[in-house]
Amino acid sequence: MANYRWGIDLGTSSIGVAVYETDNNGKIISLKHLDSYIFGEPVAPKEMVTLNTARRAPYPLRR
Repeated sequence: MANYRWGIDLGTSSIGVAVYETDNNGKIISLKHLDSYIFGEPVAPKEMVTLNTARRAPYPLRR
């Protein structure tokens, strides 16, 4: 009987997934599926900067 494991990688501007088959000892036998999707970073429409930059802008003012 085949055992399958999968992994997911969630990034700020990408998603990756892998599915592989293992034997009963956990050793990898074969890679069944490998895929990634890369997309642009979200941008704040008014400032035309990434949302992360727009979110962090007020931090120095609070200190």
